[in-house]
Amino acid sequence: MNGISFPGRRLVPCLWLAVGLPMGLLGSGCGEVHGGHGMAEAPSDPTPAPAGPEIVGGVGSREAFRLPGMSCLVNESGIRVKALVIEKGVRCIDAPADGIRVGSPLRHFQPYFVFDRWPASGSAEYFQIGSTPRPESIVGWAPASTLARWDTRVGVRYARREGARTPPLLVYRDKEPLIELLERGVSDVQPLARANLKADRVLMPWPVAESEQVSVDGRVYGLVRINFLAEIPEGDDPTAAVEERTEVEQVYSAGEVAGIRQRVKMLDIVFCVDNTHSTRPYLDDIRRAVEAISVQLHDLPFQPDLNVGLVLYRDYIDGLYYEPGSVTRHFDLSSDLVGFLHRVQNLEEPSTSSEDYPEAGYDGLLSAVTETSWRGDFSTRAVILIGDNSFHEPGEVRNPRQIGIDRIRREAAERRVKVFTLNIDGKGDDAEQRRHWNQFAAIARATGASCFPIESSNNVVERIHLISETQTAVVKTRDDVTRELAAGLSPDQIAAEHKLDIRQVTEVMEFLAGAGVDVDKLKPGAPTFATGWALVEVPGAQILEREVYVARAEVDLLLSALNMLSSQLYSTTDFGRDAFGASLGGHLGAIGDFYRDQVAEPLDVFLMAKGVPVGRSSVLQLSASEVRHMSEDARTALRERIARSSVPSLVNARNDDALWIFRDDLEFGWIAEEILP
Repeated sequence: MNGISFPGRRLVPCLWLAVGLPMGLLGSGCGEVHGGHGMAEAPSDPTPAPAGPEIVGGVGSREAFRLPGMSCLVNESGIRVKALVIEKGVRCIDAPADGIRVGSPLRHFQPYFVFDRWPASGSAEYFQIGSTPRPESIVGWAPASTLARWDTRVGVRYARREGARTPPLLVYRDKEPLIELLERGVSDVQPLARANLKADRVLMPWPVAESEQVSVDGRVYGLVRINFLAEIPEGDDPTAAVEERTEVEQVYSAGEVAGIRQRVKMLDIVFCVDNTHSTRPYLDDIRRAVEAISVQLHDLPFQPDLNVGLVLYRDYIDGLYYEPGSVTRHFDLSSDLVGFLHRVQNLEEPSTSSEDYPEAGYDGLLSAVTETSWRGDFSTRAVILIGDNSFHEPGEVRNPRQIGIDRIRREAAERRVKVFTLNIDGKGDDAEQRRHWNQFAAIARATGASCFPIESSNNVVERIHLISETQTAVVKTRDDVTRELAAGLSPDQIAAEHKLDIRQVTEVMEFLAGAGVDVDKLKPGAPTFATGWALVEVPGAQILEREVYVARAEVDLLLSALNMLSSQLYSTTDFGRDAFGASLGGHLGAIGDFYRDQVAEPLDVFLMAKGVPVGRSSVLQLSASEVRHMSEDARTALRERIARSSVPSLVNARNDDALWIFRDDLEFGWIAEEILP
């Protein structure tokens, strides 16, 4: 099952639904916000899967409040008209009926704003849509049969109450079985779908198409008709009876896919460095290189999860041991690059010189490969070997552990580690330099990496930077392929989409399989659009909670309305009220006019008529005249409520960047309906 990608955000399935069996819910949505004085619900649609929804913009509806530059259609209730894409792979055309395809496939089961319809009368065949209410976001004309009408604001998701059990969500084609459940506790009708509460919380709830209330035994219960996508195993019959289906094709859940992708982004780099007297300058080069990598990664749009480590090696000579008998020193992986840089900065070289040119480099490499705490099975792993002389080969006195290239190759292959080697020109005759080059080249070749000759100190930084870029690209390719596999793309489609060689895609699939991922489960089921009725609560427990789809600019407007109301709640003789109101009035436009012109209707009705959402138990249910004639006690109580509850809740939501999806230059997101004033 797969989520939907926006810049800087990932919208994933809320729950697992079942159309007769467990299936993954891919979508969610919004619905109308009802103010204290009531706003008309969006027109109901009795069909279970609307094909070619009728979307209208009444004569007066275009007078509704608009963000600057907004020009999408609005319905009879002043709500911006939106549509959900209910088929995968839909692309727009540049003109209705006989246009050519334009742009990328539309985001599956995501809201688009509607600007026009074709033909102008009768049954609509195409809708002109855009990602925001502004005309510059228009992407083209989409077939009406691929869209489902959605011009409300409210969505619902599973209610989460700490320490309380949430009942399962049952979705029925009609309302009657739900009323039976409330009256008798049981119903003989099989549900259209059922959902299981998932641990992961996501950004997008289910779209509410319609709401009703029923009274049972003197208590009022809420019912909602939600739109959703359910994943049905390939080849399964969604109309078959529950008892006839016993085998379900298993796919990874959204949370599992997110976990795999998070682990795929891990990049582990260990520097293995000659720490004898002659190589002190190269520790400074490593520090500069890691600083450059830090800047590089900070500026990249793709951010790998980088950890770095360090292994130093010397030789089996008195005066060179770190501890008795130890020729290596190991600093394990850490995400603290600042601490790593400090550690490298404060290392010291020994005063004792080696008695010959070769060093105990195989010991250092073996420590780097086998003693590093490589993260999980998914991390991309690299050792960068830096040295200016050769290693003692097996059989030589100063290689008492008899370590050689074959041992390094086996250990590195077992742990999926590549060893990049930087061959720095050192001291010694031609034979020593040939031996040095041959060893470093063989080590890199044996682990599937590269060997780079280094003629000067500056080249060390350049090469480390290059290796970091190369490995970051590997991590990004693995993440891209994992994401597209989870979206249902074939290897050939992935290769074409990302301009990869098919062998690169195959290598990633083999990497995932080697890390324990069942690649066959890394895909969505067959998504099917449906709509049905569900209970908001049952006796003793709430099942669903309502959220509202708003622009961040609308939250700003609500905060302005609260601030203006606060200024009006001071006594008429209080200088603070007049000064505060005057300071805000020039910036609040229509809200300032509401008080100056003494509009007769309450403020919440005034705002709703302009398309601005307000709460069902609104603090804005007062006309300008009522505000002016309130008692001092009532003024104080309302001011306290606004200052202590309404404004802080809205400010927290407005400033929580995780709630808002960036689309062009507008931001939309979901906030709890209960915090609306």
